[in-house]
Amino acid sequence: AITWENTLANKDNKNMLRRWFGAYRSAVSSTEGLNKLQKLLSGELSIDNLDINQDLRWSIINRLNRFNVEGSAALIAKELENDNSDRSQKSAIAAEVVRPEAKTKAKWLAIIQDKNTDLPFSKLRTAMGSLYPVEQYQLNQLTAKQRLDTLADIDKASDHTFMRSYAGSLIPSSCDTAGVNRLANAIESMSELSAGTQRALLVTHQASERCVKIKNKLTVK
Repeated sequence: AITWENTLANKDNKNMLRRWFGAYRSAVSSTEGLNKLQKLLSGELSIDNLDINQDLRWSIINRLNRFNVEGSAALIAKELENDNSDRSQKSAIAAEVVRPEAKTKAKWLAIIQDKNTDLPFSKLRTAMGSLYPVEQYQLNQLTAKQRLDTLADIDKASDHTFMRSYAGSLIPSSCDTAGVNRLANAIESMSELSAGTQRALLVTHQASERCVKIKNKLTVK
């Protein structure tokens, strides 16, 4: 509500308007708020001095797909018809991958893990970064074991550049004891990982362990 109010309050300051609307778009998840994004995209709603350019259109489409707003999937193909540049193709991948659908996640994880994929690394990296946003915890956990079980093989077959993105995005973290133990077992059993992947695994374990400690401290008895 605050970001929307400040968006409207800064219509005469294009820089502040853009910043406040960016904050709004990044935070909104309510039905009412997402409906506003839909209307801005379609032109049913407008804000003085706010230019809904191509980048902003894609960021709105991404947000609508992230929360599976009705009709959002069709917006991806429709937008590509208007702009099929490499940048838009990456935005389209991000918008598809971020959808809260187990089938879509499994499809893209298989593409990312395929050693013979023809998809360029820049697009694979886009998919990695969009696969499991924070609120899609249950979808993340569905493939957590698989991602750990295949980590050593992926690491062995891939170069440092690929693994830096892969390990940073796809080593599973969770704020519970089971997840911490799962990572601890992986650290103990995977002694031949590359230095970068080993470090990412250790960092993820440490962060998950810290999260559990904080959660336990905050839990009301």
